[in-house]
Amino acid sequence: MSPITKPKPTIRRPRLQVVDEALAADEAALEAARQKIAELAVAEDEAVRESKRKDPTASRYKLGSPAQTARAEREKLEHSLGGITAGIAALQVERETAAREQAARQLVDRIDEARDLQAKEREARLAAGKVFAQLGERWNALAAVLSKRSELTAEVEHERLLEAVGTDTEAAARWELVAGYLVEPVPRTFQTFVDELPEAALRERRDVDAERAKVDAQNRRRAAFSQNRRLDADRKPVPFVEGDPVRIQPAISCLRSRIRLSRLSTSRSSPTRCRTCARRW
Repeated sequence: MSPITKPKPTIRRPRLQVVDEALAADEAALEAARQKIAELAVAEDEAVRESKRKDPTASRYKLGSPAQTARAEREKLEHSLGGITAGIAALQVERETAAREQAARQLVDRIDEARDLQAKEREARLAAGKVFAQLGERWNALAAVLSKRSELTAEVEHERLLEAVGTDTEAAARWELVAGYLVEPVPRTFQTFVDELPEAALRERRDVDAERAKVDAQNRRRAAFSQNRRLDADRKPVPFVEGDPVRIQPAISCLRSRIRLSRLSTSRSSPTRCRTCARRW
């Protein structure tokens, strides 16, 4: 017993596609009929000339002659042209109807898609509105910080603190490191803040860590210089070695102080403190 084979499901083609195929077939048939009619007309003329060449008195369209056969077939095709043309006209009307129906179905699908996109657009705009409101809150916080920084800078300038400590001191260098604004020019309104956001986001920022490292290196050099210490390639103090002139210098200063104090010891009853090593003599 042979196995039962299930029939393959038929795929229903769109009506517009079926009408287009039928219309293309009829138009091809019409073109072929016209071409055949032209060929039969040429064959008919050649048959008539051949018949007259053989027998000038003979009938040109004698029954069964080549000229009569060509004419009969040509007239038959000419009569069929009307039916083919009428069929094409009917198919063209049908195609317009099928095209409208298919366009209506496609538009229904687009309407559903547009409805979904409209809902997504609404959600995206609401989210963007919330972000914009948060941006306004961020601006208020930033404006308060900028105002505080401006007041602090004005206080330092008014009290002339930099002049008091000296512009080449560690405190002045640290102040210069933190006193400047991160982004300049400083925005004054929410509109200018929004306008400068793209440029500020892409602008090259100050390398604060590198600046701090530079200030720390300067401070180490100042500290080492105040202690008569040398620095290595990494800007770290170099330990003293025996016979180092830098280390001998404080001892010479101390020896000079001791000699000077010994000369004065005969006239003083109380011990005297050395200015270099702070020892009493």
